[in-house]
Amino acid sequence: MEDIGEFKDCLKESLRFHYANIICPAHDLLHSKEMMLLGPRIKSIASCKTLDLDLFDVACIIHSVDRSQSARREMGLRDGMPGAEFKAALKKYLEHLLADGPLTDRERDQVVDAVLQHGKKSDDLEHDSVLLTALRIADKVVRFGPLGIAQISAHHRDKPLYDEIQPFNYVSTEEGKLNSVYNDFCRVLEWYGMLPCDEARALIKLEYLRLQADYQRALGAQIAEITGKPNEVENDIAKALGKY
Repeated sequence: MEDIGEFKDCLKESLRFHYANIICPAHDLLHSKEMMLLGPRIKSIASCKTLDLDLFDVACIIHSVDRSQSARREMGLRDGMPGAEFKAALKKYLEHLLADGPLTDRERDQVVDAVLQHGKKSDDLEHDSVLLTALRIADKVVRFGPLGIAQISAHHRDKPLYDEIQPFNYVSTEEGKLNSVYNDFCRVLEWYGMLPCDEARALIKLEYLRLQADYQRALGAQIAEITGKPNEVENDIAKALGKY
């Protein structure tokens, strides 16, 4: 297959079943599409001017495939799997997905590396590829706004909406250590400051940032009313946003 546009369409279709079996709807093909739409705007960022939008689209399409129950079974992934073993199985599966496409070996390696690393905690603009930087920017930016609020709520269906004992004063925002949906709202607010540059933060409408914070304020007020705990949501918002 020589045409990259045709390849992207075929890739989406081949994964449609798996994304229909996604663990949570916040990581489906709609999420990938929302990220892809940001590509041209991300390319306008000084540090991302060399971004290949076709490679970016491919990375967006496949970046959440390990969230699918059916794909995880195909890969042989299991809960509690050692990190190195998990990464090796996912790498092999990603390479298989791209094997028959028009990408060069170097391009395939760039896409696979970006997908494998996109969930890491911090950016390293000196050493990260432009593709990895762009993928991480897009994955954060789309979590702000009305859709972002809905996605946060959908993301942790196995978690309570709040911690009844300690609903405020969040401690960890590592994904595997989140103890509630409220905790995840704090995590996403942290992403605003974690974006690698002001140009990336400018991709988020200020009205969306305010909406996110105001929704968390309303959520915190209701949680405080229900639990009888002091409402410390403002402290959590200030902690999450830091100097911003």
